Amino acid sequence: MAGNNPNEPTPQELVRQAIAWANGKTPAEQSQLLSFLSSPDYLNRIDSREDYIKYPPRMLRFARIFKALLNNDSLAAQQTLVALTQVPTFKDSDAREEMLVKALAIVRPAPSVVVQYWDAHSTPDSIHLHFTIDALCRNGSDPAIALLEKKLIDPDQEVEYKLAWMRGPILEHRNDLPLLRGCHRLLQSTMDPDLKGALVEALCAYRKVDWYKSCDAPVPPPRSLASQEALAELRAICEYAKENLTLQPLEKVAVDTTLIGSP
Repeated sequence: MAGNNPNEPTPQELVRQAIAWANGKTPAEQSQLLSFLSSPDYLNRIDSREDYIKYPPRMLRFARIFKALLNNDSLAAQQTLVALTQVPTFKDSDAREEMLVKALAIVRPAPSVVVQYWDAHSTPDSIHLHFTIDALCRNGSDPAIALLEKKLIDPDQEVEYKLAWMRGPILEHRNDLPLLRGCHRLLQSTMDPDLKGALVEALCAYRKVDWYKSCDAPVPPPRSLASQEALAELRAICEYAKENLTLQPLEKVAVDTTLIGSP
């Protein structure tokens, strides 16, 4: 909230100025935005403590600034996102961290500082765990997929969560070549053998009734949109699975059906 000084900018004016900086494509404009987002005073003036308690992150005024930043395809804007991983005002706010975890998906390839940030926010007890896994799949660069593999192999991560990731963000991005290559490596890793079959099934099948209880179930991309390289990798995954894994009946059907339909 604005103070008693009539010359003090209102929250709406502060947001408009920040959005203008967020839309800017020069380092100078982005530096102004970074300074704004690093200031607890400015952030508290546009959204009160009560706002953070009352509203989900997407409904805060702060989210409007972030939306503009995400729509900015300049290198300077991406550098701002990366820099925010080190800013204290984001480390002390779950809402801001959630938005940053998600937003970093547009930074490709993911630099080491971003991978480290995601790694820290995808521990088994992190409230941002599922947001991070989704961001890794959306990012899809080799460093992000390598971290995804690490999380799927990690014995401390819940098996139910791993299945949800396979039938959620992995399924939604199963046409992506780097992700498919990562899945192929997982089949040859120390991951739980039962999960290997489930992973192959998530790459090949779509069991909407059996896998999802909600009406907003994820939808896999049309196989017709996959590149020839991705289709070749999927075929290699299926052939490896048939020869090296003990598949459950429905998993075997999914693999055989995919092989029959693949070029």
